[in-house]
Amino acid sequence: MEITTLELKFLMRLLAQANYHAPLSQISLNAKTSAAQRETVCRQLGHKGLVAYTEVISRFGLTPGGRLLLNLDNRNLLVTPDELLTLKSAATGHLSPATIHPKVPAQSRQRLIQTLASRKLVKISQKQIKDVWLTPQGQHFLRFQYSPQGHDPALTLTMLGDYLKFMRQPATPDSLNSK
Repeated sequence: MEITTLELKFLMRLLAQANYHAPLSQISLNAKTSAAQRETVCRQLGHKGLVAYTEVISRFGLTPGGRLLLNLDNRNLLVTPDELLTLKSAATGHLSPATIHPKVPAQSRQRLIQTLASRKLVKISQKQIKDVWLTPQGQHFLRFQYSPQGHDPALTLTMLGDYLKFMRQPATPDSLNSK
């Protein structure tokens, strides 16, 4: 498997984190790398199985079915009051979970949006990566398969040091068995 310089740099930055796990915002590739580019690199590494990540919904809107539901008699709806408030909030257009009616508890908004999306009442238009971590397959790749070639001034001695610390740690059974 081949990886790009930016992907390698991403992995090296992840090695510097405790348990190879961090919020995506803490993985800085360089001063000119945007958050969107960082997210793209993370998704590419995820498709290769080298990292895993959690996502949160950042934008959503009503579907035609959700709009129709809002026009029905509210007393006979099969939605909870929080779901109804979420649908009413979404009627204004695509919005973020933070702009849902304040009566809806912030800690339940992601779950509510997922539930409404599974019922095809809202459509998720954007997700953001929240946390990222090195998978056992990624650890196996870095320990046993990756063979760096060439010259790239973008990699630092600190990154090399993090890689050497990683290599000096004993491999866990999980990282040895994944492929």
